Amino acid sequence: MILNTFDIGEEGWCSYDYEKSKPPQLNHFVLAAWLPHSGIGNSGFIWSDKTRFSVDEPENPNSILALMFYARWAGVYSVRLKETTVSMYLRGFDMDLKGAECYFWIAGGWCSSYTRYHYKIPLHIEHGKWSDEPNTIVIPNDESLWHQSWRSQEWHTPLSLVLENTQSYGIAFVGFSEMVEGAIGMDNFCIR
Repeated sequence: MILNTFDIGEEGWCSYDYEKSKPPQLNHFVLAAWLPHSGIGNSGFIWSDKTRFSVDEPENPNSILALMFYARWAGVYSVRLKETTVSMYLRGFDMDLKGAECYFWIAGGWCSSYTRYHYKIPLHIEHGKWSDEPNTIVIPNDESLWHQSWRSQEWHTPLSLVLENTQSYGIAFVGFSEMVEGAIGMDNFCIR
C-alpha cells in the first residue's frame, strides 16, 4: 500500500510546468504547496494552481498536469497498479475549470517508449470544502476505459505493461477553453 497523508509535507508531489520546460527534455517540476492543517480532519494537504503548472501541449488533447508523482522520487523505478484501488480527496479553492474535467492519469513504459493514459471517468472536485467520501478508482486493465494522451515514440506501450510498470501518476485537467483558475487541493492519496 502507498499512502500519502501529507501530514508532514508534500511527500514528493509536484506540478508540471511545460512552459518552463522548454527547450524540450528539460522537465520543470514545481513542488506542490503544503499546508499543515485544513485537510481531512484538519490534517495537512497539498495544493497547486496556475503559478505552478501550465498547459502540456504535446498531449492529445492538451492537458494540465496539476499534481503528479514519479516513482523514482521515492527511490523505486516503478509501482504496480494492476489489480489495485486508487483513492484521494480533492477540493477546489475558488476554481473555474474553464470547461475542463479532472482525470487520474498514469504513465510508464520500457526502453525508450513512454506512454501516458488518462482514465476516462472524471474525478469529482468538491468546491469550497472536502467531500465526505474520496474519489475511488478500481484500476481496470481495459484500454477501452483509458485514453492514450501521449507517447514518446511512434509505438505505444500497451496499458497492461504501463499498469505493471507505472513510473508516474497524477491528476490532470483536460478539456479547458483557457487556463484553469483557482487552486486544487488533495489529501489522503492511497494506492492499495
